[in-house]
Amino acid sequence: MNHRSRNDESGQVLAIFAAGLVALLIGVGIVIDGGNAMAQQRDTQNGTDAAAEAGTTVIAQYLMGGSPATGATGTCPTTSPEPWDREVCKSVYGSAAANGLTVDEATYIDWKGDTIPDGAGLDKVGDGPMPADAQGVRVGGSRTFDTYFARVIGQNTIKASTGASAVTGTVTTLCAPGTGCGLFPITVPYVTSNCDNNGTLTPGVGDWPFLGEADMNANNEAIIPLCKDKNDDIGGGSAGSVGWLDLSTAMGATTAGTCANNFKDAILTPCITSLTFPTWVQTFTGGVGKGGPVIENALNSYHDDIVDIPLFDGTCKVKPSGTSLSACPAGQIGVGSNTWYHIPSFGSFKVDLFYIDGNRRKECDNAPGAPFVSGNGANGCLKGWWTVALAGPGQIDLGDVTPSTTNRLGVQLIR
Repeated sequence: MNHRSRNDESGQVLAIFAAGLVALLIGVGIVIDGGNAMAQQRDTQNGTDAAAEAGTTVIAQYLMGGSPATGATGTCPTTSPEPWDREVCKSVYGSAAANGLTVDEATYIDWKGDTIPDGAGLDKVGDGPMPADAQGVRVGGSRTFDTYFARVIGQNTIKASTGASAVTGTVTTLCAPGTGCGLFPITVPYVTSNCDNNGTLTPGVGDWPFLGEADMNANNEAIIPLCKDKNDDIGGGSAGSVGWLDLSTAMGATTAGTCANNFKDAILTPCITSLTFPTWVQTFTGGVGKGGPVIENALNSYHDDIVDIPLFDGTCKVKPSGTSLSACPAGQIGVGSNTWYHIPSFGSFKVDLFYIDGNRRKECDNAPGAPFVSGNGANGCLKGWWTVALAGPGQIDLGDVTPSTTNRLGVQLIR
């Protein structure tokens, strides 16, 4: 027997085994490090998306006439001289840091997603001021992570880089098709308002302020008057300051089965799942405002909750033929029995307290909140804060948005 030949064969097998083992380890390393890289890339994309949306949410707050003191907890790497730019910067960098990302770039974009040209470089978030036509933010983010097996070939780290753009636009639907959500069954004016001695609505001089939750305090709480009519019914009827809405009558509405046929149940169990704006909605019949503590308690069950309240800009005595404001027939504009209200959009409102049980002028004509109600026609009110609440589902209309818009805005990723 040739022992040398057998030893040679054993040595060849060992060499093949060693080479195979190395190849297997490399393959395992590729699978593990490759899978980790894909997971890190996905997480980085999610974090970049969140940073773009965070900055764009602040822009939406600005466009809705909110306060720049949004309470963002992030740290901006620059000292921007302009408060809105500073808050956008803090939100972008704060969101990125919370997700373990580095912000490589953050720029302002218009509603089409194009970078806003500015020779001085003021399109960059944090360089201030925020461009007048800014409607979104583009963020480039990255994360560096350690490898497991690739370090044997000198690859100790891998960098995942992603980009995201988000813009704001007018919300055109209440809910995405097939989702379950509701709309509060009351409507109030777009602008600050009051009641005269006869209970007639008197429009104010400015829009309601829209705030971030961090800004809400007793000094900026809103008081919305609920005027009484000639029969002392608070709201509805011929008062014209607030409509107790029968949402089952809304033009173009999709409901979750059968809507309640009384106001109390409509408050407690919202039925609207989809509604395209603008629309016309009719009020409930009868003296809803005379429901006493039962109705007031149902409304106040939403204390400290954020609800979506339809905002009206016109009324009609009869059912209009279409959804536009001009669809009300000539001579029928105004209030009467079972008034129809024109709702072009809605706003989010954080409820403090409703006062509708009896004469509550004392509560409505004193702090907290403003403007105080006045006149013998103001026996009820709603206190709380108009807020920027953008988390709910819905479709938005991409296009130019004018600052201090009275439309509700949403945020959408576009790339």
